[in-house]
Parts: sequence; C-alpha cells; structure tokens
Amino acid sequence: MKKFSFLIFFKRSVLKQGAFLLVVIGFIGTMGGCSGKPTLPRHTVWFSFEATPLLPPALVKNVVLPYSEVAITISSKPAFPPEEIIDVELVQVELGYCLAFQVGPQVSIPLYQTSMLNLGKKIVLMNGSQALGFRLLDVPIMDGQIYIFVEMSESEMRAFVQNLKCELRKTPALSLGKERTLR
Repeated sequence: MKKFSFLIFFKRSVLKQGAFLLVVIGFIGTMGGCSGKPTLPRHTVWFSFEATPLLPPALVKNVVLPYSEVAITISSKPAFPPEEIIDVELVQVELGYCLAFQVGPQVSIPLYQTSMLNLGKKIVLMNGSQALGFRLLDVPIMDGQIYIFVEMSESEMRAFVQNLKCELRKTPALSLGKERTLR
C-alpha cells in the first residue's frame, strides 16, 4: 500500500513541476520590449522611387497612401536592400513629425547618386505592400538620412519606430557585417 501512495505522490509532484515549467516558459515568451517574437518583420520595410513612365508595366507597382488616398506609381524594385536600414528615429521638423531613417555606409553613395537622378520625384516608404508615406526629392540624399512623412498619428509613429528599432537590433546590416549597435 505504501508503494501505491508513493507512486501517486510522485506522479502528482512531477505533474506540478511540469505545469510550473510551462507557466515559466509561457511568461518568458510573453515578456514585452524587444524580446519575444518580432512584431514587425524586418524585411517588410523598404523604400522605392517613383517610377518613370518609360518603365515597363511589369517593373512598376501602383500604391495608394492610407488616409490621403494619394496614388503613386513606384518601381517594384527597392531603392536599396532593406537590410541596409541601420537606424530610425521619430523627429520633429518645421512641418511636424516625421521618421528619419539612417542607411548603411555602403548604400549612402549609391543612394546619393540615385536620388540625384530622381530629383523632382518621390521616395516612398513601404511596409510590405502598403505605402506609409513619401518625400518629394528636392535635394539629393547626401548623408544617408532619409526624412519621410508618414500617414500615422504621433502615437502610431512612436510604436512603429519602437518595433522597427527592436528588429534593427536583431538583424545584422549587410554593409556592417556584424550585429549592429544603435546610438
């Protein structure tokens, strides 16, 4: 009889320990901040230039901004590899809040050259297939900083920046070749 009660006790304690481990693992998995599952996949944020009318239809994409419903025809090819975005900040400029993206050093010069060729056109921020905002290129992008106005509220922009910063910390930049550190 003692063996039988010991087996019941042993099974119950093992079950309690297993349940405790599941609770601990669940808690660790749901912790906030930058830990846990990515909330914004890194590869979904990219930039594209407004397309020229000479591009064939297979190489262009029509996008519409969410609130203003401005339609823009963009190149379906990214302006630079999305992995080259190394930082993003929410900044206030004369016209209001915008996002400031910093690209990697190997992309800065080609971006400058491409932006020179695209003066008077728009550079569009995309999140997957959704256009978020654009900037009319009146001057070339000289320092690898892209300032872009997006169609989001200030609180949405703050959340977007926080999520993207978390993803940037987890993803190595192509041109840096190592885990990036943000300022």
